[in-house]
Amino acid sequence: MKQASLALNLSVKKTRKREFLDQMEHVVPWAGLVELISPFYPDGRTGRPPFSLATMLRIHFMQQWFSLSDPVMEEAFFVTPLYREFAKLEECGRLPLKPPPFCGSVIGWKNTNWLSKYCLPSMNS
Repeated sequence: MKQASLALNLSVKKTRKREFLDQMEHVVPWAGLVELISPFYPDGRTGRPPFSLATMLRIHFMQQWFSLSDPVMEEAFFVTPLYREFAKLEECGRLPLKPPPFCGSVIGWKNTNWLSKYCLPSMNS
């Protein structure tokens, strides 16, 4: 005898944050920005390999949109699965078991001067 389907609809309600990030997924020209910034992004020849440029760019944008500091953003990846999903961190496979996940990777990313020099002018045009 087969078990009958329970037909439970377990879909998650769309929050305003999810709707906003879905909109930004379509509005922001991610591929163009990655192409523009990639010549200046470190290739990771020494030390720990860097996260992908697309991931770090998404993290930086989320920090600006939601007014999150570097440590708060790093901790938010453990608290808010939506942030991990938008930043595509599951694809990286580098989230450790306990915070902080990047040990300053976000801070190092933001300290590069080329982001404001090359990325922002192209966004405004």
